[in-house]
Amino acid sequence: MITIKRVSVIQGWKIVELGFVDLCGVLRGKIFPAEKLPNLIKGGYGFDGSSCGFAEVNDSDYLAVPDSKTRIELENGIEFFLCNVYKDGDRCLLDSRLVAEKIIEKLKEEGFEAKVGCEIEFYVVDSGLKLVDGGHYMDLTFGKLDQTMRLLIEKLMNAGLVSEFTHHEVGPSQYELTPKYSNPLGMGDIIISCKRFLKQYFALRGLMVTFMPKPFAGKPGNGLHIHLSLHMDGENVFRGEKERIPEVALNFIAGILEHAKGLTAFMASTVNSYKRLVPGFEAPIYICWGYGNRSAMIRIPVYKPKHINRIEIRTPDTACNPYLTIAAMLAAGLDGIKRGLEAPEPAKENLYHASLNELESLGIEPLPENLGEAVKYAESDSIFRSFLGASTVDRYLKIKSEEWSAYLKFLKENNLENSVNVITDWEIREYLVRS
Repeated sequence: MITIKRVSVIQGWKIVELGFVDLCGVLRGKIFPAEKLPNLIKGGYGFDGSSCGFAEVNDSDYLAVPDSKTRIELENGIEFFLCNVYKDGDRCLLDSRLVAEKIIEKLKEEGFEAKVGCEIEFYVVDSGLKLVDGGHYMDLTFGKLDQTMRLLIEKLMNAGLVSEFTHHEVGPSQYELTPKYSNPLGMGDIIISCKRFLKQYFALRGLMVTFMPKPFAGKPGNGLHIHLSLHMDGENVFRGEKERIPEVALNFIAGILEHAKGLTAFMASTVNSYKRLVPGFEAPIYICWGYGNRSAMIRIPVYKPKHINRIEIRTPDTACNPYLTIAAMLAAGLDGIKRGLEAPEPAKENLYHASLNELESLGIEPLPENLGEAVKYAESDSIFRSFLGASTVDRYLKIKSEEWSAYLKFLKENNLENSVNVITDWEIREYLVRS
């Protein structure tokens, strides 16, 4: 039985939050009196799966069961747990945590273990949705949030979320949080839990956090850069030197590039995501890789050129479902290893300044330009159904196709068809708070 250390008293109630993630990566859940927690750990709680994208209304009784290993404590003492989703007594195939568990098993079958790191970017705004500081990249003094950000690391550690560091990002009032690496399931849990913690932490201070990919035109978007390495028998098989990384790492990179267009539907999962993927904001728009090249989709960090140990995939943003995104990346990379795919030459140019002729001569193609295009590529790429499950991928892409159609309808009704790069009211309504 789980021990409850402290609980929050809100209007006389001692409470716990029990959340699960839908296919789009949105955190949902219920709030309970803390005294119910022991029974909830055993039996879970019911919810309407049709309202969360899992099912149709005629067969929509689902169960969420807390995983006691995911417990964190929010700042005011509320205990928060992530849940596994069940249907008819069995784990639901559409449960993103189950997808992450399955990709771990598939890697294990091939002798691999994955380690995953990430960079979580976000904006902090006041109640009027205005930016609250004018800081720049890695400023140590940036105004109103100086002490608030310094206190954040301590609060995260107290909550049970180990953070490597935080710093001011390129945009005004934009920050990055870098948690400690984990496995694919653990990193998905960490990302969702960190987002929940950050929203509450700043709300208690009269501020709001948004993980919307591109909330402000003309300012950097919110990325979720994913760092990956594969290990075998305790050894990092990606370890190497600049221009001399192991063949297995090159095969993995080649797999991701091979499936990049369909993979984008998971990494850049919203209409707004593609407002971030534009030149000039260190967000990739071309399918390529390079050493230390932030204009490439895949970057190999070379802070220590003789001690390379991972790859960084820069396309994902903070609105994605991290479980599905990480699993899809690993599926693509593993396919590259199994098929012995050869990676192209690394891109050394600043691709934002490259002409179309130069890109064509290098054999470099662009990423999909919008969600609708990415969904079509994902629908035609069988690797994702094979590794993530056909029912999961089909349901996810159906939801995303409907999302794209709703956006197109909004554009037509408001005569905005020629304003595809404008951040619309529809996007603000859909993504500002829920991302």
